[in-house]
Amino acid sequence: MLVMLSLLTFNLGKMGCALMARARHKKFPVAKLAIVGAIIALIGIVAYFGFATRTSILPTANAKNFSFTIKKTSSGPTFVGVGPGGKKTIATGHNSPTLEVNKGDAVTIHIINEDTGEKHDFVIPELNVHSKMMNYFEADTVTFVADREGEFTYTSTTHPEMKGLIVVR
Repeated sequence: MLVMLSLLTFNLGKMGCALMARARHKKFPVAKLAIVGAIIALIGIVAYFGFATRTSILPTANAKNFSFTIKKTSSGPTFVGVGPGGKKTIATGHNSPTLEVNKGDAVTIHIINEDTGEKHDFVIPELNVHSKMMNYFEADTVTFVADREGEFTYTSTTHPEMKGLIVVR
């Protein structure tokens, strides 16, 4: 994208030079062409830096990140909390841990399906949060803003018995 933008700006610059040369030849007002060239250059610069510095629209000051794996246990499939580097840190690795966030937090949940026999997804119906349906060893990430207080159940649509709680204070 940046290469195309650079080529466009370069070509517009060449066109401006050609117009300037033509203007001198036909006694065209050079000042007007200089203003048009400056405007074209300004648009190119603004477009370049606009594309180069895109940022997320979600607030990052209060970001909460969680990771789950979906595993088959003796009692059936369940969500298992996993922390950075694969360490079980959410509720010390308990199945279907309770997540606590504050109202207004940007919440990101990463899910990996490690259940070899089933497809799974991750949903919080009351907050309108839905992941894709994942086959074995597929992953998905959901991000949302916790915009209202309360206790909300997260689950899988294929296995409603897999559930946990997210508490928004």
